[in-house]
Amino acid sequence: MQPMHLALLSTLFLLREVESGTANISAWTFDHSDKEISWNLPGSKTDPLALGTTRTWGCLCELKDFACPYHLAVDHFQWLMNHPTLNAKGDSPLSPTECGSHPPKTKVVDTFERLASLMNMPLTSPDGLRLFGGHTARVTGAQTFALAGLEINKIRILARHSGDTILRYVADVPLRTLRADLGIGGSTSSSPSLSMGPGAKAAGVTQLRSRLTALESQMTKMESALLSQSQDMVGIAAGFVQTTPRAYLQNLASSAVHLVSTEGRTVCGWKFARSRTSTRAMATLSGVPGILMCEACLPSERTIACALGPAPLSDDE
Repeated sequence: MQPMHLALLSTLFLLREVESGTANISAWTFDHSDKEISWNLPGSKTDPLALGTTRTWGCLCELKDFACPYHLAVDHFQWLMNHPTLNAKGDSPLSPTECGSHPPKTKVVDTFERLASLMNMPLTSPDGLRLFGGHTARVTGAQTFALAGLEINKIRILARHSGDTILRYVADVPLRTLRADLGIGGSTSSSPSLSMGPGAKAAGVTQLRSRLTALESQMTKMESALLSQSQDMVGIAAGFVQTTPRAYLQNLASSAVHLVSTEGRTVCGWKFARSRTSTRAMATLSGVPGILMCEACLPSERTIACALGPAPLSDDE
């Protein structure tokens, strides 16, 4: 594999190690006229092979000290086409091993650690904990975007299936820009207002009022979200008495179970009719562990099943 390409593209697209390792060349679509790279990705963390959610990046060469996803992807694609073990294989791994196969999750993490070593970065914390893992690229990308000022909700959309986990990823990163958010410049004075003229002060007050208005709007949205979550809880309870006929499909490569939405497609967006993965139809969820239920297709059923019996921790948590 190309370690630099793997690390940077995984970071820009906020991928887990399993998503980077299992990706194939067919997951990429180029628009060379607009200089864009689109990546077909899983919409569910339960099943990394159930592709159906696309994320697109354009050229970022105008941003100083920022990797360009489009040109990185073009360079990587050319490298793949010149690779002696891949060019004749058709749909090959995007990040192949030396023998041309998909790398296991452990090897992807080993790659991150090797890159860190080359940059003289510590691999363990003072407490002896490993600092690099399967979510290294995902967390690094989220923190980088947050520090650059990208709105948290947009980062969440880019991350696809993170939910509120993205808030834990970015932690206090957005707080580093609080002074700029309040209209205060980069002054190092202990009393910034002393170095600001009347016009600058007025502008700062205007920006502060604008921020307060935005906060009030966000609080209103939060109230609506809480109401929606309350309704979801009612929906979970209603799941016990579901009588509408449903069709389920199990991805035999990952064992994940999905809910069929329309012919050839699941609720999470997986186009199983076009997939080369073997599947089997299921008429009921009886006996299926909650951890195997797609959290996008079967959120209520998964919640109930996990609550009724023990389940292993999710890779994403």
